[in-house]
Amino acid sequence: MNCGGKLASNVGMLDKHRSWVVHVDIPYSSSGRSVISGSVSGEICMWDIRKFSTGSPLFVRQLENYFSKRDDSGDSNPRPTPTSVSAEMAFDAHRSPMTALAHHPVAPVFASGSHHKYIHLFNTQGDVLSTIRYHEGFFKQRISAVSALAFHPYKMMLATGSIGSTVTIYASSFIKK
Repeated sequence: MNCGGKLASNVGMLDKHRSWVVHVDIPYSSSGRSVISGSVSGEICMWDIRKFSTGSPLFVRQLENYFSKRDDSGDSNPRPTPTSVSAEMAFDAHRSPMTALAHHPVAPVFASGSHHKYIHLFNTQGDVLSTIRYHEGFFKQRISAVSALAFHPYKMMLATGSIGSTVTIYASSFIKK
C-alpha cells in the first residue's frame, strides 16, 4: 500500500482463529491498544496491538534497513515482515456458528449473535452478562437468526438485524424512554 509516497506495510499478523473472521474492531474504549475479533466457529479473541505497532523498535529497525539498502533499480532488501502475535485472551463464545459481533464504542461490553437465534452480551473479561433469546411482549416470540449487530455510540443500546427481515433495538433497563 502506498500512502503519500511512503511505504505502508503489514505490521502484524493475528492468526489464532480456526475459521473465517466475522468481525474485527479496534474499540475506542481501549484507547487503540487492543483489537477484538470473532470467527464463525464461535471463538472471540482480544489482541494487544502495542506488540506490533508501527512505533515498535523492531518495525522501525526493519523500515530503516529497507529504505537504507534500497537502490533505484528496485528492492535489494525484502520489505519489513509482519510480526505474528498471539492473542491476549481467546475463548469460545458459541457452540453454534457466530454470525455477528459488535463492541460498544465506550463501555467495556461486546455482543455476539448466532445463527441459532440468540445474542450473548459479554464484558471484556469474557464473562457472559446476558443472553437474549426472545422478544419482549405478551407472546415472547423467539428472535430470528442474527445477521447484524451495532451499539449506540454512547448509550447502552444494541440494534440487531436478523434474517427474518427485522431490526430490533434493545436498551438497558436503566435507560429512560
